[in-house]
Amino acid sequence: MTNNVYMHGIPKGKIIRDAVHGDIFVEDKFLKIIDTPEFQRMRRIKQLSVANIVFPSADHTRFSHSLGCFYVMKQIIAHFDSIFGKMGIEVSKQDKDIALLAALLHDIGHGPFSHAFEDIHPKGAAQVSHETWTSRIITCHSGTIYKQIEETFGKGTAEKVSELIEKQRRVKSSEENYIIEKIDIFSVLSSLISSQLDADRLDYLVRDAYNCGVSFGKIDIQRIISALSLTVYDNQYYVCVPEKYIGDIEDYLLARYHMQSVVYYHDMKVQMEQIIQKIFSRAQKLHEENKLPNCPPALDTLFSSYNLQVEDYIRIDDSTFWCAFQSWSESPDVELSDYCLTILNRQKLLKLNALDNTSTAYHRFKEDFCKLLKKHNYTLVTEDSLAESPFWIEKRFVFSAYKPQKENIWIQTAAGFLVDISQQSKIVQLRDDAADEAVFLSDNERVWINRRILETLPLSNMTEFQKALDELIHNYDIRNTIEIEKKYHFSDEAVFQDVLAYLKTRDDVYSFDKSPAFEQVDSYYDTPDKLVESAKSTLRIRHKDCNYEITIKCPTPVQIKDNGQNERFEFCHPISSNSLSGEEAFIVEHVPSLKDKTSELKNTLTIINKREIINILAKKSEAKFEMAFDHVTYQDDSGHKAYDYQIEIELKSDYIHRVNLKMLTDDLERKVSKLESSTESKYKRGLTKLSVQ
Repeated sequence: MTNNVYMHGIPKGKIIRDAVHGDIFVEDKFLKIIDTPEFQRMRRIKQLSVANIVFPSADHTRFSHSLGCFYVMKQIIAHFDSIFGKMGIEVSKQDKDIALLAALLHDIGHGPFSHAFEDIHPKGAAQVSHETWTSRIITCHSGTIYKQIEETFGKGTAEKVSELIEKQRRVKSSEENYIIEKIDIFSVLSSLISSQLDADRLDYLVRDAYNCGVSFGKIDIQRIISALSLTVYDNQYYVCVPEKYIGDIEDYLLARYHMQSVVYYHDMKVQMEQIIQKIFSRAQKLHEENKLPNCPPALDTLFSSYNLQVEDYIRIDDSTFWCAFQSWSESPDVELSDYCLTILNRQKLLKLNALDNTSTAYHRFKEDFCKLLKKHNYTLVTEDSLAESPFWIEKRFVFSAYKPQKENIWIQTAAGFLVDISQQSKIVQLRDDAADEAVFLSDNERVWINRRILETLPLSNMTEFQKALDELIHNYDIRNTIEIEKKYHFSDEAVFQDVLAYLKTRDDVYSFDKSPAFEQVDSYYDTPDKLVESAKSTLRIRHKDCNYEITIKCPTPVQIKDNGQNERFEFCHPISSNSLSGEEAFIVEHVPSLKDKTSELKNTLTIINKREIINILAKKSEAKFEMAFDHVTYQDDSGHKAYDYQIEIELKSDYIHRVNLKMLTDDLERKVSKLESSTESKYKRGLTKLSVQ
């Protein structure tokens, strides 16, 4: 809503009602800039790209953010105008106008889907940052906005605005370090941008949080602006924050981090932006082959031009591509149509929850995945070329709340010293051994697989491939690598029957599925100086049904101290024979102390286990358990044997059902008195039993 204002003594303008800041008064001279086609285009570019796929109300635009940034900059200028006034320094009207224009126009160069667009076009458009496009648009002599700036604010103003925005871009990208050489409004504002407390961030944190419906972005902008001050330290001017306001700056940085982790880098948002890149890549290839029907003229120019002009660039917005996605969803090209339907209908791809989210884990999965494709006669991809495959999406993204080596926030202590906030804050701190790192650093790697496109590949046996892929993904899923169980050992085989008899009385609570008995042989390995045991780990090769599998079990970061549920990481994969040869990298990854020592590994214990498994499903919940009855024979390399009976009850569903596991085991322990709970591994128990013979 806008209202005209024509009060005596007040510049003519309008009041624009904003959902975040309330009433924003905009003078006529700035309204003329806002009314240009270049600025109005920002109404058609969403601020958060495709975040509305996750947060339905996140439909706000670069237009509203630019108005908000203009408003915040007004408050900052008024604040420092007051500070300068106390110093006897006058800020010129022209300087204020240039700073406000820079705030108003700082995002005018954004392409469709905001930052995502900068990575999607291999020709002229995507290789140029939105800041550079902003400067090009502002200084384009044939453009409406350039003519309006020059006519309204004076000749040469457009270039000055562009220079201020470009300087801010260089500071943000660490191409130069901004130093305040003199006290004027431009020096202060440029320093603010390099200190990570600019009008841009202050507005978008609050605006994005409001429109996404999250609470942690609700920072107090007015108080933060009021906290900004000027000082001289070591013969240099600085914008700083007095120590008493440090809590407000901490709130701001924490809000920034939470918005990054929850909103800006939400898995679904990242996935959909990568899908957009897949669409662009495929559409451009088809365009080059003259196989892309129904291509809008603006996109035809985009795909054809190596030197996109400003007049062509400003014809492109979000709606251009959404219309194209609708049209291309009916394309005979499977890849293009599938990905267009994926984003139009919000169809999730298969996400790989790989182990501990490390690059090593993803690298190993890619190796195994390529081996699986090759096994089914598909050899067109390698580990290095997977990223270019139509069925594969991968993305690494790193973010942090604060980068002290790039853009300092200076705190003036009560004693008058000037220090970086990371040296003064109890929250925003660096580790002693990581002075060059960012604060609250998050390094993430994601992989998604499009199974629909996979099914179109000429594989030798699709059913067998899909089954093997499911098993591979299951083995790499972080939840499936954590073994949570309760175990019991006893010397009387009759306990098995006691447990079975009691379970039959609980058929109103649980359903049971008993599998036929089978035998498996586990060969355990360690070095002479027991490096595996010292790492509280076990290393084994399991032989079952003519198949072999290598398994490493190692402790989780938090170990349970009492005699309750046992929790361990369990990493395994199939191997071709009863040999550790070729598995050195896998072994060292999970037991680092074995580096350069794997050749010393010897078989230290063999366990022959006759096992019966009962799968248990709780009828009133989704809890699942696997109960194993084990007749165990321990055998050392000298042929000595020892015998044991054990029951292991492993949780096979979500972590919340640890409660259900405890309910089940507590019930069994009350009813079967001979059950003796144990936290000891089979390997360690076997060594103990053999040593006492």
